[in-house]
Amino acid sequence: MQQNLELETTKDLYFRDGAYTPQRRQIHENIVDQALSSVQPARISRLLFFLVGELLRVNLLSQNNICSSLRLIKTILPEYQKMVETDPKNAANRLHDESSDIATKMYEAGLRNKVNMILDGTIASQRLDPSD
Repeated sequence: MQQNLELETTKDLYFRDGAYTPQRRQIHENIVDQALSSVQPARISRLLFFLVGELLRVNLLSQNNICSSLRLIKTILPEYQKMVETDPKNAANRLHDESSDIATKMYEAGLRNKVNMILDGTIASQRLDPSD
């Protein structure tokens, strides 16, 4: 079913034939590069999982790490401010798929560069199989 043009997501607008448009890929690369620019490689190789609230997450952002917060990524996308002003109820949903794709790219870049990361997300979309 074709979505109403007013409710198209940014992924609907910029993802064609299995890839984002070249201009949009450049925006994604800039966001990832900006996130990586202020962090140094981790000194110790450990995997830690944090379950943190919003206030703690903000404090951790000032440390030597990158954060794949979808909320933060959405605010960097060019359409964010206009969508929040014109369609505040749907803005987050319209930016969600693209911000998730960027968060995945941040995660992959963080692994390649061996930097500390804060992975912001839920397991709500994960299928939990008791037989595993």
